[in-house]
Amino acid sequence: MTLQDVDADRDSSEYQRGRLWSGIVSIGFNLSLIGFLAITSAWWSLLLGSPSLELLFLGLVAVGVPLANLPFDLLTGSAHESALKKTAQSQNGWLRDWIVGRGLKAAGLFFSFPLGLIPRSLLRL
Repeated sequence: MTLQDVDADRDSSEYQRGRLWSGIVSIGFNLSLIGFLAITSAWWSLLLGSPSLELLFLGLVAVGVPLANLPFDLLTGSAHESALKKTAQSQNGWLRDWIVGRGLKAAGLFFSFPLGLIPRSLLRL
């Protein structure tokens, strides 16, 4: 085993440790956010009153959650990998890819949501 092999093992260990902890913190944050929304759902449902306002609020939540996760995604997806020389992609390139990915995911959810409103009896034709 050479000195380069030892350095590579140490770099891999640091890389995995950083990814693990940022993932744990991100999951904890998401669970806290989802728990808060679930606990307060009756309150904001009564506050908003109409189904159209509730749908608008849920749309804002769907946009807000990925934005709240942006720091974690940036840390694990770009900053951490750049610091350990695991990627050559620029921060701007990574952010552009992140925005496109979130946009495609939102479009998929937006266009597939009405399918859930179709009664199952009509789908069995």
